[in-house]
Amino acid sequence: MKYIYILLLSGLVNLLIGQNIGSFTSIAPSSTRQDTITLPSTHQFQYLIKTGDSLLDGRKLGKTLDFTGYVPLNGSKEGYLSISSEIDQAEAAILKINLNEESKTWNISLSGKVDFYSPAVREAIYTTTNFCSGTVTSWGTVVVGEERDFKGDKNNDGYDDIGWLIELDPKTWQIATKNKKGQVQKLWAMGRVQHENVCINKDQKTCYYGADSRTWGYVYKFIATKPGDLSAGELYVLKMDSNNVKSKHGVWVKVANKTKDERNNTNKIAENLGATHFKGVEDVEIGPDGKIYFTAKYSGRVYRFSDLGKEITDSEIYVDDQEYPIKTKDGLKMLDFHTGETGADNLAFDGEGNLWVMNDGGNDGIWVVRPNHNKSNPQVELFAETPVGCEPTGITFSPDYKYLFLSLQHPSAKNNIAQKDKNGKLVVFNTSHTIVISRK
Repeated sequence: MKYIYILLLSGLVNLLIGQNIGSFTSIAPSSTRQDTITLPSTHQFQYLIKTGDSLLDGRKLGKTLDFTGYVPLNGSKEGYLSISSEIDQAEAAILKINLNEESKTWNISLSGKVDFYSPAVREAIYTTTNFCSGTVTSWGTVVVGEERDFKGDKNNDGYDDIGWLIELDPKTWQIATKNKKGQVQKLWAMGRVQHENVCINKDQKTCYYGADSRTWGYVYKFIATKPGDLSAGELYVLKMDSNNVKSKHGVWVKVANKTKDERNNTNKIAENLGATHFKGVEDVEIGPDGKIYFTAKYSGRVYRFSDLGKEITDSEIYVDDQEYPIKTKDGLKMLDFHTGETGADNLAFDGEGNLWVMNDGGNDGIWVVRPNHNKSNPQVELFAETPVGCEPTGITFSPDYKYLFLSLQHPSAKNNIAQKDKNGKLVVFNTSHTIVISRK
């Protein structure tokens, strides 16, 4: 009887694991890129919204959709979805969504845009630009990053107008950070660089992010003064031994960030401190193992290291610019992890410890690196190929890891093949879309 119970329990565990979003067999890469999204046969997508669709506040969803951040209200049944637009006058739309548990379909009950351009906001921060990736905080807000860092202070507040992280409150559709006068603010203390995402440790204080720059590809650490308050803290930049990206050891060097001039010139100060340049740091994430993972897109690599506080150790190239054996439904294939000008872009971990990697720049696919991956035993899989011209952008999961929220950015306007989603809706990927992926 004991052994029967063990077998039944084992079967139940396997069934539950099988329902995880990360359970799949790699797709076989196509010789010619398609107009449609290619997923494993075990998975499906649901159309949620696309560029130009009407929002319930009377506006329309913006162009060049990027980071999708799911903020749970009721676990995996209801929440806010923040969708960024990587355009010159950046936007963020907030959708209140809920799951119909019978049909397993997500519905939009409320939608609108964050206030960036009312007179009071323009007076306080002047403008926003090119939101790229971001994060969802454990206290229920969203942080978005400005990828551009052009000089200019049009509102004469002493801060250059663009190149910052910004915290948003999805419940109020407002910028969350305010000064003593009640004016909204960007996260000045975290420095002005070419921001992509940011990740925040469970202490709600320690943050990691990078500069997406060909010149200043630095990795930064910010330690907030108070948990859950990113408006003040100490800033550090990573310097590897011998300034070699392949070194196993490095130290955190303090970056001056108290005055407006210092905050405006974060990268230049870091350069003068001898910071190590990793060639375009797109995304930084904290793994289930506690290690820090980050992408360097111009080298096509994913790095990881252990942070000991004042120094880092065990730094290594976790996924390299090389071919990997991929076990597809059509047999073993050797696939190049990095093709084109750029490579590894956004990262995300699922509940099983799989590392999801979005690729940009010609190899626009979604890869999954299994937790047991290493150099001698590579475990890299290809989850999806995106429509022609389309970059997959920063993803988040529902808390139960059954649903993946994803934007498909700037597909070719010439795409004309209609593809059915899980509900039978015909979808043509010829403009930016936000979709939800799940197992069938």
